[in-house]
Amino acid sequence: FVTTMSAAAAAEQQQQQQNGARRKDLRAAVVDGKSYKLVWSAVLLLEMLAEKLAVASAIPVVASHVADRVVDLLGFFESRTKKLVLFAEAIKSSARLRTITAKHLGVASQCLGVVVALSPHVRAHLDAQMLSAERLEPAFFPASSSSSSGASM
Repeated sequence: FVTTMSAAAAAEQQQQQQNGARRKDLRAAVVDGKSYKLVWSAVLLLEMLAEKLAVASAIPVVASHVADRVVDLLGFFESRTKKLVLFAEAIKSSARLRTITAKHLGVASQCLGVVVALSPHVRAHLDAQMLSAERLEPAFFPASSSSSSGASM
């Protein structure tokens, strides 16, 4: 459900080098037919997700623990992206940006968009690995098509 277009990214990078642009390399990923531009940290996130899903497939007994770690990982990525871009921490961090531009907001949106687009696929994969008593609650993943019931404590 995810493909990377490294050839397209390489052609784009070569064109930018020919034009003398100093733009950083963006990778592209396609999820359900929609293309997303990703920075290195989002590509790393996808690799980490793939590793965790492989562990859940290989060892179904730990699938519920893996699901918890996946939720933590996705939450951390969203939180850190929000802090760096929306709260302008990237200006103070090692990135040393002078300003947050519309381009930065767009790339952050693309990276978070791929996470939202992948959520139902990740959930379905983990759900398939778990025992019936351990099935994931719909609230675990934001892009679930089922409505959550009003569970009380």
